[in-house]
Amino acid sequence: MDEVWDGSSMLGFCDARRRLPINHQSLTQLGRGHFEAHAKIIAGSDAMVYLATVGTFSNTMIELDSKYTGIVVPIRWRGDLVINGAQTQPTNIYIPQDKTRLQARGEERSTIGVCMLREQFVATVAALEGVAPDELQLEEGCLELPTAVMTRGRRLLTTLFDQCIDSDNQKQQLARYSPEQFTRRITQIAISLYLHARPKKPASRNAAKLTTIVQAAEERFAAAQAEPVSLADLCAAAGVSHVTLCHAFMVVCNSSPMAYFKKRRLTEARIVLLRSNPEIDLVKRAARGAGLTHMGRFSAEYQQLFGELPKATLTRTQH
Repeated sequence: MDEVWDGSSMLGFCDARRRLPINHQSLTQLGRGHFEAHAKIIAGSDAMVYLATVGTFSNTMIELDSKYTGIVVPIRWRGDLVINGAQTQPTNIYIPQDKTRLQARGEERSTIGVCMLREQFVATVAALEGVAPDELQLEEGCLELPTAVMTRGRRLLTTLFDQCIDSDNQKQQLARYSPEQFTRRITQIAISLYLHARPKKPASRNAAKLTTIVQAAEERFAAAQAEPVSLADLCAAAGVSHVTLCHAFMVVCNSSPMAYFKKRRLTEARIVLLRSNPEIDLVKRAARGAGLTHMGRFSAEYQQLFGELPKATLTRTQH
């Protein structure tokens, strides 16, 4: 292995995920209170394993670099866990939708993701299935596995992670696996899971369409940066009606579009404050940078979502 990274708290969680080969990521806190999360990454030569443990009701989105693909394996969760628009079941795994996109929304949850070079993964799967790589069409979205296969795959991944992040055992594991050997090992596990996967059900395909609508709206929001975005703007970007857009957001994010993006802006402002040293007018600049211009309303909404005033967050960065 090359390295093991560990990030906790909202800021550490976001920073750890930046070590993945991704083009874009977003985090939106949906539930009240301090954000609780841990992100751990083990890197090989051309593959990574990513363990995310989240304890706050929130929505996360990742857009992988197109050179990579991956598999997400839910480990444990409380309440509803929605990944790429589909309710998680104990035998589900998830392949990036539209080749690169992954979304997860829920309360307490723990997932392991395997990220590897797409070309190598496709070539190996194609060889095992006896077809040419350009003839292989990877399944996407929600896939279902036999219970025994899923149980074994989950155990192999969690055991590998437990061994490598155990501080007493880490040096031994780093010596045991070269980066190339570690890449081969996690790729073997991912390929075994994929080859046993069943075709996605029609309900999963419909869920995937709803996620695509949400992601198109996310892209429009991101492109606007701090500028205002109307419901009409979001509908136009997604190419759907107001009713369809709202339905997609309720299924995928458990929120109306405008309420979701208000919390998204508040989350972005909090991340700015957590990264910063206390300065004059920093709260105002963080709010305006996220497109929130009414300071009194910003402070009240911020406190309602995170359980503290923006100035208290700045004080937290000094400790």
